[in-house]
Order: sequence, then structure tokens, then C-alpha cells
Amino acid sequence: MRGTPWLLAMLVVGWAGAARAEVVNVMPASCLRRDALDFGEYQRRWRFLSLGGGYRVWADKDCYPPRLDDAALAKSERPIGYIVGVGGRDVFVVDFDPLWFTHCKKTAAPVMGSLPVNGETLLALVQHLASLPELASVDLREIGFAEAAMRDKRVLFALYLGTPDRAAYLECFEDLDAAVVRAAQELARGRAPGAPGARP
Repeated sequence: MRGTPWLLAMLVVGWAGAARAEVVNVMPASCLRRDALDFGEYQRRWRFLSLGGGYRVWADKDCYPPRLDDAALAKSERPIGYIVGVGGRDVFVVDFDPLWFTHCKKTAAPVMGSLPVNGETLLALVQHLASLPELASVDLREIGFAEAAMRDKRVLFALYLGTPDRAAYLECFEDLDAAVVRAAQELARGRAPGAPGARP
């Protein structure tokens, strides 16, 4: 994983429904119709439909996202809007506000604009997530990742991880490793008995 020695970031952890509405878009990149899915595949989509919010549109528009295995993900130029695997779980790749980097006001250099995130980059990230002990028991269902270039050739990142109960969103950070671990720890903490956002 890429990283620099320091972290410049804002971490927002909240109820997943509120966080989704604020920072991410959950529309599929392309549509599979209900009648194109066998019963097992349709049941797997309920993992996301049960989250409510923007996911209701999938059923309303009869538009369900395809799933990419690791080989297809690695070849994808733009994996946003697809389902991918993270540690054996289906996870939907959400989209960010395309101007997310305009919130990065305290950077050492001006931000030039967003960089495309391809499937190879996302695959490396999801494989790293799957290796983290903090996420082993977390029911991760959403992931979002974005990069932006700064004038001095450094890169800023944004990361979104969502579960049925909680979501962690970090923006404007340079140390990718530290941010990923921090987000994973926050989500894992939410699973502790009696913790805010933990299921009964």
C-alpha cells in the first residue's frame, strides 16, 4: 500500500444511512434486469437492497449491478458501480462527489484535480482490506476510493467503508495505510456489545 509518513485527514463515522446520503452515490455502472439473474444471484443483491436509501432505486428501476471477480476487476478501467469481493463478502463500489477534493483546504500544495481509479488499484486495496484482522468480523458492504493530484506531484486520497450500521469516511489524507487501519478500527469498534451503531 502506498503512503507517506503523515496523515492529513478528516474522519467522519456515523450511522450508515446518513453517511451514504451525504457523500456517496450507489447507482450501478450498468444494469442487469431481474429476469437476467438466477435466484441465487438475486438473493445476493438483497445484501444491498436491505440497506434501504438509494439502494431502493435498484428495485424501482429494475437495475442491478454486475459482479466482477478479481480477474475482471483487475482489467476494469472504472470499477465504480460494480460488486466486488472483499474477504469472501460481496461489497458494492460506491461513487464519490466528483469534487470531493475541494474540501481539502489545509493541504501543503494546491489540489489539481481527481485521478482515475482503475480496477487494478481497487483490487490491491480490497486485498489489503481482506488481510486486516480488524475487518475480519466486520460485515463490510460498501467501499469507495478516490485519488486527487496535488501540484507538487503528491496524491490525496478519500476512502469510504460502510456496514449495515455504520460508515467511515476519510478525505484529504496522504498516508493510505494509516487511514485504512483507522477506518477499519472505527468500524470494528462499532461491533462491540453496547457500542454505538452495534447491532443488538
